[in-house]
Amino acid sequence: MFHVLMVEDSPSDVLLMEDVLEDFHPHVTLHVVTDGVDALAFLHRQAPYERVPRPHVVLLDGHTPRMDAVEVLTVLRQDEAFRSCRCWSSAAREPRRTCTIAC
Repeated sequence: MFHVLMVEDSPSDVLLMEDVLEDFHPHVTLHVVTDGVDALAFLHRQAPYERVPRPHVVLLDGHTPRMDAVEVLTVLRQDEAFRSCRCWSSAAREPRRTCTIAC
């Protein structure tokens, strides 16, 4: 099983990703949190995420409440445990640009 953590506060974007994964990638499990604070709790397996698997990929919405993608990536880069974590973010400051960041 391949695990993806999606950090997204838009329910319609989450539904779209669920539909895509269901149709094309049935062996992918999508985990969803709505902001960067919960993403870090998930990744560090803090309550209520103590039993979650380590995701293979993290998809970060660029602008979520409480902590945005750039802030999450900054924290992850400082932690040796997440150096091999693959992150994709739409956090580029310019419209219509996305960036892929390995953290």
